[in-house]
This record gives sequence, structure tokens and C-alpha cells, in this order.
Amino acid sequence: MKLRTRLLLALLAVSVVPVGLVTFLSYRSSLAAFRETVEAEGRATAAEMARRMGAVEADLSRRVEGLGRRGGVPLLASGEGAPVAAAPGPAGEQLLAELERELGAATALLERVEIAAPEPVPGAEGAVPPAAPVVIDLGEVMKHAGGFVPDVIVDGTNVTYGALERLPPEVRRAIDEQRRAEAAAAVAGVPPVPPVPPPAPVAPSGRELKFRIRRPGGAEADLKARLSIPRLLGTVLGNTRREAGEIPFAVGADGRLYTPDPRQEPVLRALRVAERVQPGKTVDVLADGETWVIVAERDEAAGVLFGLARPVGESLRAMQVSLVRNLGIGLGVIGLAAGLVFPLSRRMTRPVVALTDGVRRIAAGDLSARVDVRAGGEIGELGRAVNQMAADLERQRAQVVEQERIRRELEVCRQIQVEMLPKQPLRVGLSEVKGVSIPAREVGGDFFNYFALSDGSLALLVGDVSGKGVGAALLMANAQAALRALLPLEPSLARLVIDLDREVAANTPSEVFLTLFAAVLEADGRALRWVNAGHNPPFVVRAGGGVERLEATGVPLGMFDGMHHDEQRTPVAPGDLLFFYTDGIVEAFDPQGEQYGTERLEELLATVKRSGVDAVLARVDDAVRAFRAGTEPSDDATMMVLRVG
Repeated sequence: MKLRTRLLLALLAVSVVPVGLVTFLSYRSSLAAFRETVEAEGRATAAEMARRMGAVEADLSRRVEGLGRRGGVPLLASGEGAPVAAAPGPAGEQLLAELERELGAATALLERVEIAAPEPVPGAEGAVPPAAPVVIDLGEVMKHAGGFVPDVIVDGTNVTYGALERLPPEVRRAIDEQRRAEAAAAVAGVPPVPPVPPPAPVAPSGRELKFRIRRPGGAEADLKARLSIPRLLGTVLGNTRREAGEIPFAVGADGRLYTPDPRQEPVLRALRVAERVQPGKTVDVLADGETWVIVAERDEAAGVLFGLARPVGESLRAMQVSLVRNLGIGLGVIGLAAGLVFPLSRRMTRPVVALTDGVRRIAAGDLSARVDVRAGGEIGELGRAVNQMAADLERQRAQVVEQERIRRELEVCRQIQVEMLPKQPLRVGLSEVKGVSIPAREVGGDFFNYFALSDGSLALLVGDVSGKGVGAALLMANAQAALRALLPLEPSLARLVIDLDREVAANTPSEVFLTLFAAVLEADGRALRWVNAGHNPPFVVRAGGGVERLEATGVPLGMFDGMHHDEQRTPVAPGDLLFFYTDGIVEAFDPQGEQYGTERLEELLATVKRSGVDAVLARVDDAVRAFRAGTEPSDDATMMVLRVG
């Protein structure tokens, strides 16, 4: 995937996703806040209806109690009315008028008024005999007398009633039709409708107010006023504020549903508010594609559950429209940003394309390729780094070529060095000699040599040039050539070593020197003449037992100009073994950094005194390799073994 495409995808990832998430979370928080507001308003309204219900009941109680203290309705208190006034007519209307005069508009909230049969005062002379109880069914009377449902305004503890036409239109139409029929019957001379017989006792539909009153003549009676729960609830619900399509309702103790507008009752029944609502809980209901939030509070005194059903679908749709609009605006801004970012990203990635092309050319082997990056910042730094890398690679490739050339030359030198060393063992009389040299690098500074002289004696040479590599190999080759040329001409080994010391000091740097052990085994094989110029002391392993060291007789050649060297003479016998070596043998290290050492070598040689030269060389090589345990050799290793015949 290209960098430009990744930039665009990154832009979308860091913009679209956060914008969508923020919009969604904003919608959820707004929805939660809106629902909490609706719930709080609904609860406040339900609580207000319950408070209004209590205020109206308290006011009615005060009014009816005052009626009792004033002696009651004159017509009822005098007993002049019919025993039961339940039918329409002049008597009922007169009773209603007297109640309205005493109670005002609050009369419409009463369902039934009754004055029980008076009881005579005990012992009183001329006591009035008890009269029949007087009962007025205000519902029937008001129905035919143009009754009304009062408008109630509750302000703190004050209650005001006003006569407003609050009845449903269909009820008002039925009353008007009945009034017109009665008026037409009166004009036609039709006799009035006979009084309706007293209603059968029914279960009370509301609370009953009971007070003691005194009738004329001193008799006491009970004044009972039963509240009309339907009219009372209709009054309370009708005065509830409705601003967003809310439907106030009440559920009586008998499970009956009350609403100020009969046309809204089917909606409430479809919502099943009577079965679903519970005090203090909020219910969400979906009906006919509309979402409703329903809350309710209970008036414990009246046993009535007041509630409010509020439609919130329109508000939710408005919030959703706002959500989509905000999301669209955000995506539009992101799209505009993407349109601006595309050419900008193309301009930004142009140096990257050039950089990629240059890297590909370099990777293909064109180390002369350079990246033309004029951009600043990190891209420019990367371009300069790539150019520097190409230059370094080109230089390193030249170095590798040069190193390969040197390696091949060193390999040739190594082959030449190997050719200069003896390859086969040498037998002179009964004596046998053989050596081996293992350089630590391609070429080294160790050397050994043996050859027969014209008088039948055997020349033996072992040396070690300080340092390694080509310089040491050249000095080794020089010294070996000089010794091979001068040894047959110079019988004195001491003078030979002194002349070679002068030659090395004059023609080599001061830090380069040469250790040398030069020896001649006499023709009869009975003595060994030798000079040790700072070399590791060879071992003489006697056939009869014991090991001797041929210690140094002077310092290495080339270290100090004009040093004196003495020639030594050591007798040997048939069966003796002479072991010559360089420091690569005794300075071998194990993985813990410990040296092999001269003592270990001496102990090993004491065990191989009767072995042949090949066996001795192999035994020492195996012991040193086992001691190193896989570590790389740190110096050239050279060994030479002479078995005296």
C-alpha cells in the first residue's frame, strides 16, 4: 500500500471514527438528559395533581363543615322537602340553588347530600318529632338543571371555583337535546315526567364527609356529603398544564381510569396505563409508532394514582435529525479536508518516491546512484543518509575488492611459505627429524628447517618472528634463506648468529625481532652444538630417563645491536629425543583463559620418550587441541622432533 493511501486512510481513521463516536455519545447524553427532564417534569406534574386533589378535598371539607355550623340548607333542615329528592323538578332545583348559595361552585363536586332523621332531644318539652331523612342525588339534579363542572385554581392553600363549561361536547349535546325535548313537552301540555323513585343503595364512589347539625326546634341530625370522585378528578385533571401533548390521568382505588378528555381515554387504554404504571417508576411504551414516557405518583389519602403520559417521539425525531445533520456537517468537513490532503500528500510523498527509486538502484548494485532529495525535515535527512550509505558502500566495495586481492596474495604467500618448509622427514645415518608449522593466520612468522651439511652433520633451525602476517613471513623467509646460505660456510654458530643479528637490526624496524634456535648434530651423532637467541628452550628427553632444557644463551636477534652470543655443546646418545617448538604451543589458552604452559609440555614429553617422531608430533598436537577446547589459536604453532640414532 502506498504511503499516500496510508495517509488518507489514517486521516479517515483519526477523523471519521472520532467524529462519529462523539456524535453518537452526544446523542446518547442528550437523550438521557431529555428523558431525565421529561421524567422530572412528569413526576412534578403528578405530584402537583396529588397536591391539588388534597387541597380541593380540604376546601370542600371546610365548606361543608361551615354549612353544618350554620344550620344546613334551610329546605333540608326544615324537613319541608320530600323525604327523598332525587328527581328533577322545582324541588330539586330549589335544593340545588340553596346548596349553591351555601357552598358556591363547590356543589358540583358533591355526589350526594343527606340529612339523617333527627333525634328528639331527651326530656325536652314540645320536642319536634323526628322527620323522614332528606336525600338529594346531586348528580341527577344537576344533570337536568344544567349542571357544570367547576374550574378549580389551587394557590397554596386557597381554592377558587369558577363555573366553566368543562363537560365533553357529546355530553353537552345530550343535555341540550333533553332540555329542548322538555321545553317542547311543556308547550304541548304534556304532563311532567313523574318523579323518579329513590335510588337503590349503591356502593359509595367517593369519600364521605359527615357533620352534626342542629335543626329548628333543637333536634340534631347528621349531615353527610359524599364527594363525587369522577367530577373531583375531572376538575383536578382538567386544570393540569398540557404543553407538549401530555395526557394527565388518574387511576382510582377501584382501578377505574379517569381523564379530562374522553377522546384521550382510548389512547390511555391502548397504553395500558392502569396495568403498567407504578408509583415512583418510569415506564416507556411504544404504541402505534409513538414513544410515550409514563410516570405516576400516588395520593395515599385519597387512594388515587395520578400520572402523566407524554409523547416523546417528535422530540426524539428532532434529536435524530439534529444528530444526522451534525454528522453530515462533520463528514463534509472531513471530506473537504481529505480533498485538500490528497494533493498535499502527493507533494509530500514525491521525495519519498524519488528516495525509493534511488534505494532500488542502489540495491540493484548501482552504488554510484544518488538520491536527488531537496526536501527538508526527516525526508531530507533520510535522503542524505541514503546518499551517504551509497558512498560508504561504494568505498567498502572497493575495500572488499582490495581485501580480496590481498587475501589471494596472502594465499600465494602461504603456499610459498609452505613450500619453503621441509615437507618430508629427514634421515641422516640412524637419526630422524621431522617438523610441522601451523600459522594462526594465512601466513605467520614461525619457521623450522633441517638439512644435511657436507661433512655429514645435521643442521637444525627453529625461529619465531615477532608479529604475524606478511611482514613476519617476509622476515622469516629472509632469515631462513640467510641461514641456509651461510650455515655451510660458517662453522661457528656464534659468529653466524651475531652476523644475522647485525643484519636484522640494520634492515628491520626496532619493534621487529627474531628468536632463533640454531643447532648442528655432529656427524657421529654424539654431540649437539647450539645457540639459543631468546627462543623457547627445546627439550632433550633422555633415553635412560629425564628431561633437560636448552636454555637461552642470548637475547632475540634485532632487539639490541651488537649483543654477544655463545655456542653451547650438549652430548647426546642413541635413543635420545630432542623436541623443538615455538611459543604457540605453550601459550595456547583454554576457554577459562589458562595457558597450556611449559610444565604440561614437559610432563607430556616424559611419557613419549620411546615413540617415533610422527607419534610425538601427533601426541603433542592432540594434547594442545584438547586443552584449547575449541578456542581459536592466538599464535603460530611450530614443532620439530629429532630422534638420535
